Amino acid sequence: MLDQSSRKREHGTHVRAGNAMERSRKALLDGAREAVATKGISGTSMVDVADFGQVARATLYNHFRSKDDLWVALIQDELESVSELFRAQSNFETGLAALASYIGANPMLRTIAKEDPATLATLTKVAENQLWTAIYARFSLLARERKVSDSAAVDVAFRWLVSQIAYPLPPEMQISGANMVARIAKLAPVLF
Repeated sequence: MLDQSSRKREHGTHVRAGNAMERSRKALLDGAREAVATKGISGTSMVDVADFGQVARATLYNHFRSKDDLWVALIQDELESVSELFRAQSNFETGLAALASYIGANPMLRTIAKEDPATLATLTKVAENQLWTAIYARFSLLARERKVSDSAAVDVAFRWLVSQIAYPLPPEMQISGANMVARIAKLAPVLF
């Protein structure tokens, strides 16, 4: 009887520890979002992330060994969020509009566009950047799920969304812009 009770405590402790680690990681990612929204990428330090996330600095380094590791995790977390947002929409057009709205209103992206244009220019060199290659691959998957599989169509839609980082449409124009891009994306390829 004593053995079962101690096993349950050990197991329960492990679960609580795992939950605490997940909460710390979430707080750090939220802290990174807030820090970047406030200071931009180049102005944000690991200390800022810990402070904005209200997590001990030592805990930060238990989760992320470097700023690059943190950015990769943050981008992966953002990809999961935008993927859920896109999948929650009824079709490709409304998915594009929802993503354009998210991009246009995202405080991190607004600050990066305003405060870190050189960083933004580097990040948006789509063909040369592993980050964008991963984002493009995710977007391609989402497009295929909505029956848009032509690579030129996916590329047009993706580049339109990337343009929303630097030059977001006003909210009242996002739906019409998304509809126009979706119509272009669905056109049959022209053979010369």
